[in-house]
Amino acid sequence: MKSLKAGTVLPVGTHIYGAFEAGFSSRQDFLIEGWGCTEPSLAYDEKGGLDINLAEALVEKRCGLSKFPELSGTTYNGIVNHCGGHTSDYHFHRDFACCGAEDASGHSTKIGQVMADIFLYGKWEDKDKKWIPALDACGAHHGVTPDSNGETVYHYHAQGTPPYSVGCLGPSTSTGSGMVGIEECRSLYPECSGSVETFETNAGEVSYMRDCPCYDANGSNTGVDMVELPGMTSPEIYFVEGSEGSSSDDSSSSGSTPSPSTPSTPSPASDASSASYFAASLLAVSTSVFAFLY
Repeated sequence: MKSLKAGTVLPVGTHIYGAFEAGFSSRQDFLIEGWGCTEPSLAYDEKGGLDINLAEALVEKRCGLSKFPELSGTTYNGIVNHCGGHTSDYHFHRDFACCGAEDASGHSTKIGQVMADIFLYGKWEDKDKKWIPALDACGAHHGVTPDSNGETVYHYHAQGTPPYSVGCLGPSTSTGSGMVGIEECRSLYPECSGSVETFETNAGEVSYMRDCPCYDANGSNTGVDMVELPGMTSPEIYFVEGSEGSSSDDSSSSGSTPSPSTPSTPSPASDASSASYFAASLLAVSTSVFAFLY
C-alpha cells in the first residue's frame, strides 16, 4: 500500500479501478506482514476477484486481527489507504476521501470521467439534506448535476459499498428509463455465471461470486434471491441516508425521477464485450480501469 502525504496532488488521469483485488501470494509477503499478519500465507488468495471490503474482512479473520482496516493515530493500515487507493502506480478502488467531492454543499462534485460525456460524482445527491442517490446496478442514475447546466443526465456516484464506482457501463437501451437492473448487469459478465463460494469472516459467513460486479440491494452478488436496487424500484432519485432506501418525506423537494435525456454516446450496457472490465474509451490503457480522475 502506498500512503499519500498531506499536500500530495494526484494528476488528472489517475486511474479509478473497479471493486476487485487481483489476489495475494508470497509476492505480497512484505505488505501482508505490514498489516500485522505474522504468517503471511494465512492471507493468500491467488484467485483474486474479491471486492476490497471482503478482502479486508478475510485478512482480519485469517490473520486474527482485532480490526482491519484500522486507523491508529495518524497511521492508516489497510489494503488500500485512507484515500481509497494503493500501489506505486497509484490508483483508486473506493472511498475517494481525498478528492474533495464531499466538501461542497448540495450535489457532490465531479470525481472522474467514465466515458466521453458520462462522469462519476461523490456520494451525495444533496449533502445538506442527507440525500443519497437511488442508483441502478451500474452505480448511476438520471439527474441534474452541478455542471449539466440544468439538464438531466445519466451519471455515476461513489458508493461506500461495492461496486464503489462503476459496476457496468450504462445507460441501458433495453429499458424505457435507461436504468440498468441486476439481471441486465449480470448478463454482461460471464463471471456472473460462475460458482458461489462461502467465506468465513468475523461477522459471519459470506456467500460470494468472484469477479461479478453486480450487487443487489442487500449487497449480494450471487444471483440468488436477488433484491432489486432502489434506483429500479423507487419513483424517486434519492433517499435519506439511513432510511434503507426509502424516499424522502420532504414534500418541498421532489425526488421524482426526471425523464432521461438521450445519451450522446452509444450505450455499452447493450454490448457485453465493451462492459466486462473497462470503459470502452480506456481499452488501450488497462483492462481493469473503469474511469479517470477528473
